[in-house]
Amino acid sequence: MVEGKFLIIVLYVDDFILTGDELLILSCKDDLAKEFEMKDLGLLHYFLGLEIWQRNGRLFVSQGKYAMEILEKFNMHGCKPVDTPLLGGWKKEDATLGEEVDATVYRQLVGSLMYLVNTQPNICMQLTSFHKLWLGLPSSSGRRASMYYAT
Repeated sequence: MVEGKFLIIVLYVDDFILTGDELLILSCKDDLAKEFEMKDLGLLHYFLGLEIWQRNGRLFVSQGKYAMEILEKFNMHGCKPVDTPLLGGWKKEDATLGEEVDATVYRQLVGSLMYLVNTQPNICMQLTSFHKLWLGLPSSSGRRASMYYAT
């Protein structure tokens, strides 16, 4: 904080975001450009799977593009959306009935869905329950269940 004005720097690998007082942002960019080769990309539009729209001093954050990438990556783009993400009455022993699937891919899917919770808090509780129920026994039954979360 400088003279009651703030500047926030968010750094991730070789990308960073500046937010705060406009004069401090300009000063910071000038100082950093003296030390490092930089390119100013202007207003933030996409960062770490988050889409950001800025209009009339307001921000809107979405992960729509990231959600579509999940569906494509796990060949789930043909899934139909449902109101209730998990069928009622499923129990842990059901996981042993399906054929075993690749645990690495399965965990990648669960991890991708957990990151999606950043902008979709409505699926957080169900995803946590799902994670506890299925992650220990990756099976085709659990993979089918995960499709409900991705849509």
